[in-house]
Amino acid sequence: MPNMPVLVRAARLYQFWEPRDPSISYSWNDPKTQEKDAQNLVRSLLALSHYRETDQAWLEAVEQALCASLPRLYVNGVLIPVLQEPAYRGNLLAEALRRRCLEDLQKRVAAKPAPPADWSRPMPSPIRDGALGIIRNFMESPTESVFHYQAIEAQRAAMEFAIQHANLDLDRETLNRGRPYTLRLTKNQASYERALQEWGEDVGLMEGFF
Repeated sequence: MPNMPVLVRAARLYQFWEPRDPSISYSWNDPKTQEKDAQNLVRSLLALSHYRETDQAWLEAVEQALCASLPRLYVNGVLIPVLQEPAYRGNLLAEALRRRCLEDLQKRVAAKPAPPADWSRPMPSPIRDGALGIIRNFMESPTESVFHYQAIEAQRAAMEFAIQHANLDLDRETLNRGRPYTLRLTKNQASYERALQEWGEDVGLMEGFF
């Protein structure tokens, strides 16, 4: 089956959405349903591989197709849950996929996330939203932690939407004093806390699986 890698790529197994990686497009409407569909496809390939264990070229082609890209959600949510199933113990393709998953996990847990060293916070690049341009210097400042944005309601709403869409490390509060009202933006450690939580999950997964 020389076309297997193309078919797997067409199934979009390798394109999982990572919130902070806009280069990856993930268009499933129901991620949980599609995750199950992806798991079933991997199961089917593992079952088929039982009859192709002497065909090294086929096994390598399928392994490459399944591991062409390894976003965290794909490894943790599709490959590892399937590979944990007792039915695939001793399966040559499953063993190859386990090694790839282990290598990926080892890279991810190699360095424990550290809290921010100062008040600078990440911003998307390039900045395409004009509202974010207003707070760019503030976000990049290592000393400023609070920003007051006094503007009419529509502009404040646009700012809040841009912040939420970019998933910035900012708490938002509207101060109802004066006219127009003021949107107070306070930096937080949300990105670090997410990274630390994911790191802990990955460590636990690696210890439990391998």
